[in-house]
Amino acid sequence: MRALTFILLLFLLSSCSNDFVIDSRLKPHVDLFYSLSDTNLQSDNLIVIQKKNLLKETGSLGRTIQDRGFLYLWDGQITVLIDAEYCQTEDQLLVETVVFHELGHALLSRDHTDNVPSIMHSSGKYLGYRRQFNKPDTYSDALKDDLRHELFNRK
Repeated sequence: MRALTFILLLFLLSSCSNDFVIDSRLKPHVDLFYSLSDTNLQSDNLIVIQKKNLLKETGSLGRTIQDRGFLYLWDGQITVLIDAEYCQTEDQLLVETVVFHELGHALLSRDHTDNVPSIMHSSGKYLGYRRQFNKPDTYSDALKDDLRHELFNRK
C-alpha cells in the first residue's frame, strides 16, 4: 500500500510541471503586453503559439485554454492559440489586439465585455475600428492607447 501511495504521489508531482513557450512571431506582442502591464505579471506556465485553421475550426481568431491543475492545487498550464493564417495576412496591429485579448483572459483574468471600445469585447468589435469605412486611419494612436488603458486598468 505504501508503494502505491508513493507512486501516486510521484505521478502527481511530475504532472505539476509546466512549460513556458512563446512563438517567435508572437513574442513581440507578448513582450509588449508584459511591458504595458503595471503589475509584476510572471507566468512560467504560459504557451503562446499559432495554430493552423483555428478560425475555421472554432470560429475564433484566438483561444485560451487553462488547465487548473489537479484539484486546483497549483496553477496549471495556460495555452493561448492564435490563428496562424490571420497572423500571416493581417497587419500586426490587429494581430496584437487578438494576442492582447487572449492574454487578457489568461493573465489578467478578464472576461468578455459588451463595452465598446474594448479589447475584451466578446465579438471582437475592437477589430472593426481599424476597418471602419475602409479607412485604416480610424484606428488612431489615441484609440489604441484607450484600448490598452481599458485592458490594463479595469474599471
